[in-house]
Amino acid sequence: MKKGILMLVVFLISGAATLYGKKIRQIVFEKPESKTVRFVVFAGTDYSAPIYKKEKAEVALTISRLVDGKEEVVWEEVLDKGSVRNFPKYSNPMYREVCVHNVFDSRETLVAYYKVSYDSKKSKMSYVQGMALTSGSQLDSLQIKI
Repeated sequence: MKKGILMLVVFLISGAATLYGKKIRQIVFEKPESKTVRFVVFAGTDYSAPIYKKEKAEVALTISRLVDGKEEVVWEEVLDKGSVRNFPKYSNPMYREVCVHNVFDSRETLVAYYKVSYDSKKSKMSYVQGMALTSGSQLDSLQIKI
């Protein structure tokens, strides 16, 4: 009886060690990848009316790396065209492509987000949106309507 229980325990431990060893081997021997993020920025509304003449806008683009709950900013840029009228239309958007090297999908998450800020005569407004980049994907795209 004791021999049977001992054999069962040894079998279970060896099976668990094999599965755990495969996971460790995958993490240790994982090769870093490069991921590209494409930001597409355009005016989502027709700003040609006189009411928009003095309204300003800027877009802050950011890519961060999340590892163990800690955020590290990898890249950021501010697009400031002054007036909202100066942002391109949907038919001819602005592109920013950023390639992030040495990404380990099993250990970290890349997040791309943007902050749009409007500045009118007496008021300011801003909002933030973003997304986590998909694992295994080489190119992700983020569309930003001003």
